[in-house]
Amino acid sequence: MGIMVTVMATDHPSDSFLIKLSNKNQLLILAIIWLLVASSAHSRADISPSISVNASYLNTDTPTNSESGTVMTVTPAVKYDLTRPALNVQAAYSVKSLSFHGLADEDATQQDLDLNASIIHNPQKWTTNVFGSISQTSKDVNNLQLTNFDFPTSNTEEVSVYGINSSFNSLLGQTIQLNASAGVNYSDSETGPSSSGTILTLGANSQASSSKIYWMLNLKQQINTDSTNSQYINDILARINYRVNQKFSGFMQSGVTKTKSDNIEQSNNSIGLSWLPNRKSSFEFSVGDNDGDTIYSLDSKIVNRRLTYNLSYQESITSRRNNVVDRVTAPDGFISNLQSLTITPVIQKKTHFSLIRTGRLTTATLSGFYEELFISNASASSDERNMGVSLSLLRKLSNSSDLSLQLDLEKRRSLKENSIEGVKFKYSKAISTKSEFSMDISNSKQASDVPASVSRNSLVGMNYTYSFSDWF
Repeated sequence: MGIMVTVMATDHPSDSFLIKLSNKNQLLILAIIWLLVASSAHSRADISPSISVNASYLNTDTPTNSESGTVMTVTPAVKYDLTRPALNVQAAYSVKSLSFHGLADEDATQQDLDLNASIIHNPQKWTTNVFGSISQTSKDVNNLQLTNFDFPTSNTEEVSVYGINSSFNSLLGQTIQLNASAGVNYSDSETGPSSSGTILTLGANSQASSSKIYWMLNLKQQINTDSTNSQYINDILARINYRVNQKFSGFMQSGVTKTKSDNIEQSNNSIGLSWLPNRKSSFEFSVGDNDGDTIYSLDSKIVNRRLTYNLSYQESITSRRNNVVDRVTAPDGFISNLQSLTITPVIQKKTHFSLIRTGRLTTATLSGFYEELFISNASASSDERNMGVSLSLLRKLSNSSDLSLQLDLEKRRSLKENSIEGVKFKYSKAISTKSEFSMDISNSKQASDVPASVSRNSLVGMNYTYSFSDWF
C-alpha cells in the first residue's frame, strides 16, 4: 500500500492545500481510515473503552467576588493500541462533559486526543509517522492569561494539530549516510486562524567512516501559512568532527538561519565537545559567535538504573506554532498552560530540564523550563519571558493504592505578568482490574498585573473510573 503527497507552492497563501480543507478533521479522518485499513487484515488491536465520573466541590475567591459550588464531570474515553513489526499505533480519545452548579462558569464539553502511529515501509530506510492532537489551552485574547487545569473550568479553548511525516535513509558507498524527510501538518484553534505547515530536511554525513575526521551537512526548510500570511525559516548547518576515541570527539560548525524578516536571522560559528559515556547517556556542549554575540548550546542526558537526568539549552529561530507541533511529535516533559499558533518567527533562548528518581516505593520527578523570546515585525518588537517548574512525588502504599503530591509554578511576562502556583494531593485505589477510585485536594493561587485575573481556588474531588476492556 502506498501514499503520494504532493505539495504545490503558489503566490497566494490562501491557495494552500491544507487551508482549503473546510473541515479541520478531514486530515485526521483520512489518516485514521488509512491506519485501520492497513492494520485490520493482519492483527487484532487492543481497544479499551472507559468511563469516569467526577464530583468536585470548588471555591473561588477574587478581589471583587467569592463563590463556591459543585462540578459534575462525566468523561467517556477509549484507547486503541496496535503493535506489529511494521506498524505501531497508540491512540487515546476522550470527551469531557462539565456541569457547574452555583458557579459562574457555563456548562462545557471538552475533547482530548493523542494519536501517534509509526509505519515501517522498509526497515532502516523508509518510515512514516502520523500524529494528531486535540488539547485544551488557556483562553485569552491577549495571550496573557494562564489557567490551572487541575481545576475544572470552561475558560479554555481547543487547539488541534494533525500531520504526517516520512523519513528516508540510504547509504552511499560504504561511508556516506544520506537522509531526507518531508512532512505536512495542520493546526487550528477556536479563536485564531487555522494554519498549515510543510517541513523538508536533507542531510548527509560520513560518520560511518572509520576515519578520525568526519563531516555532517544538514538543510532544513519550514513554511507556515495561514489565511493572511506566509512565513518561512531556512536553516543550513555544516560540521566537522574529530574523534579523540570512542567516547570523546570535538567539532567545529557553522550555521545560517534566514527568515522573511530581516530582523530575525542568525549566522554563527562555534566549537564544541561531545562525550558518550555509555549507550544511554550523552553530553554535548558548544560555544561560538553569532554576529558579535556569544552563543551557547548544551544537550545532556544521563540514564542509570534509578536516575534519569536531562538538561538542554538552545538558541534558535522558531515560531510559537512550531513549538506546539514539536511538543506533539516529541514531548519534552513540560507543556505550558498557554499555547499559541502564531506563525511569526521569533528568536528563542530556551532551557529545559528534568530529573526522575525511581525508588522501590517512591518516584520523584522534577521538570521545568525557562525561555526568552524576541519578536520583531514591521510595526514593533517585543520581548517575552516564560518559566515553569513542576515537582511530583508518587508513593506506592500497596499493590493497589498510591499517594501523590504535585507542586506547580508557571510565570509569563510580556506586556503584563501572570503566574500560577498550585499544590495537589491525590489518593488512588484500584478496586478491581476494571475500576479505580481516587480522591484529590487542590489549592491554587493566580497572580497577575491585571486585577480581574487575580484569584484563589480550592477543590476537593472524588473520581470513579470503570474500564470495559474485556468487552472487545
